This record gives sequence, C-alpha cells and structure tokens, in this order.
Amino acid sequence: MLVAASGPHAAHHPLLSRSSLLSPAVVLHASGLVPPGVTRAGRHGHEHEHQRSARARRRTAEELRAAAASCASAPAHGVRFARTEPALASAHFDGSVRVWDATGECALRGVAWCGDGAAALAVEFGPRDADLAVATSAGYAVVVDAETLRVTDRLQGHASYVNAVAWVGDAGLLATSSDDATVRVWDARQPNAPALVCELPREATAVCGNPRDDGVVYSGCLDGAVRAHELRAFSSVDEPGCVTCRGHRDVVTGLAPHPDGRRVLSYGLDGWLLEFDVQPFCASPDRATLRVAHAVPDPARASFVLASTSDRALIRCAYNARGTRLACGASSVAGFAVAVYDHRGTPLFALPGHSGVVVEAAFSPSEPVLASAAMDGRVIVGEIPPEIV
Repeated sequence: MLVAASGPHAAHHPLLSRSSLLSPAVVLHASGLVPPGVTRAGRHGHEHEHQRSARARRRTAEELRAAAASCASAPAHGVRFARTEPALASAHFDGSVRVWDATGECALRGVAWCGDGAAALAVEFGPRDADLAVATSAGYAVVVDAETLRVTDRLQGHASYVNAVAWVGDAGLLATSSDDATVRVWDARQPNAPALVCELPREATAVCGNPRDDGVVYSGCLDGAVRAHELRAFSSVDEPGCVTCRGHRDVVTGLAPHPDGRRVLSYGLDGWLLEFDVQPFCASPDRATLRVAHAVPDPARASFVLASTSDRALIRCAYNARGTRLACGASSVAGFAVAVYDHRGTPLFALPGHSGVVVEAAFSPSEPVLASAAMDGRVIVGEIPPEIV
C-alpha cells in the first residue's frame, strides 16, 4: 500500500517529508479482494444517493468472487477515473478490465474481458461515463458498456498492438495509436464506418484528445516527437495542419492534455517530462514551456535519483483537473513510485508502495485522490491533502 516515506533522512529531505502528509491508502489487489480493515481516511463516511444506485447495479457477490478468482495476479497497464461518477477502471495483462468504486474501501464492481486472449493495455472512460475504451495487444480496440461490462463494439483495422486510446470531444470520436505506425480516429457510434487514418514515421506509442477542441488529436511517436493533428487534414504528418514538437531524445510513452486546451504534457524514455504549447501560433521555436527531469527520492541517500528508463515500459503522465499538478510513474534504483510536481515542475512528494514499474497514475477529477497502476498487478488508491492538490 502507499505509505509515508520514512527513514533517518526523511526529516531532512523536502520531498520525503511532504510525503508524510499522505493518508492511508487502499490497495486494489489483483484478486479483486480488499483486505479487511483496510480503509482510506477521508470524508466519505456517509453514502450518497449515487453510491446506493451504483451498488444496486453491481453484480452479485458470487459473480464477483468467481470473476476475481479467475483474475490471477496480472500486471496492470492502465488506470483511469470516471469523469462524473465515483468509479475507476484498470486494464490488465490478462485481458481484464476491472471497474472499482472510488470511495470507501474501493469495492470491485465487476470485470470485463477483451477476448481472444488479448492483453488490455490502456483504458479510458467515455465523455458521459457510459462507455469504456480499451486498447488491446490483438490489434484492435474495444468499447465496453460501463454498466453491464459487456463488449459492445470492436474497432478493427490496426495491424499491430494498440498502445493507447483517447476519446476526442463529446461526440463519440475515439482515437487509437498503434505499433503499425498509424493513429486512427473512429466514430464509436458507427463502428463499421471507415476510420480516419494518419501515418506516422515510426510506431505510434501515445495519443490524447483536446478537452476544448474536438477537431484536434495529439500523438506520441517512437521518433521522440509530439504532434498535433487537425482532423480536417489528418492523412499524414506532412499536412499543413500538423504541428510537430521536438525535445525528447527517445520514445514518447505518454501524453496528457492540459485542461486549458493549449498545452500537452509528455513523458519520454529519455527520463524527461516536457510540456509543449500546441497552439497553431507559438512564439517559442521549440514550443517547450516546461522541462522536468523526472526523478524519485532515494531515502537511503537523502537525494533524488533519475527515473530508470531501462524497463522500456510505456509509462504515462497526467494532469490534475485544474492543470496545477503533474504526476508520472517510475522505476529507479531506489524503488518504484509515483512522483507529483507542481505546475512549475517543483517536486512535491513521491508515493511509494509498488514492487513493479508504475505504468500510469491518475488524479480523481473531483476529490484529492490519486490512483496508480503497476506491473506488480496492483492498483493503489490514496488521498492527497487538499492543500497540496
């Protein structure tokens, strides 16, 4: 579970001492069972009406136990919060997508399966939380009904792994990025309709939309570039509507759009978090507005160590709902953690607790809560002091 940093040097290290403010966390075990007596401290003692209705929709306890028993300790490749409902979803290597309560003890609501033995590599809730989009290793993405947890659509067309998925605006458009070096945009309302296809120079490793413009999609690539694509000119990176941002010296593994719609945060295997101004007209030649050397604290040395890139995992980054905090998972010689920074790139705290590479971290859109998913098969949810968030 997430624990406050401790040790003889904690009091002398600003990042480590801030982490002592963290509340107890809930570990969402791969078996789907939450240990008795493990709760999250916070303001969720009373049950809201939407919680009661969610409980009414949940599968029977027997069904959940059977589903949980079939979910061996599978690595977690992604985690996302619902936008309006107190729920979160995690994607796992065994092909399961698990939906959890985001309050109280974070009970397991149910499990969906991608099918064909495909691994679930990323997950994201739709605009109204009615659907989940899931990237798979089988070369397609699936859309899952968030209430029944049944696969409603399978979006086929990629020739290799789908690395990431992202909803574009509120009109039901879904973007996918793949190792076949293409980004595709689908109309999830018409899954049989042809997708828009943009060819990249190398494998497409990351994708995200713009929260304020449903005509733009951003991609991350194996060549280290972040690109902004206008859907009206989407076929190639040579189109006039494509803006290319360079700064990473290695693969871009994660992208996150800023809530203001003018910036994009990226993480690369060079160990840097970069924020780019992706507006059509920008005064800065390289468009970089923020550069952060991603590092986690080493309690034994009372110092920072750079996040390791030797694992070559597609680690993703995130903004909080206001765009004032950044988070990114990591592995290093000091262990596995999530590092959180302010909008200037100043490190605020690190959250330990995992025993494998932390692939993704996600902020709750409405509560001071952070979730992380890792290769150790666990998803950890913990509260952050509101004054820090």
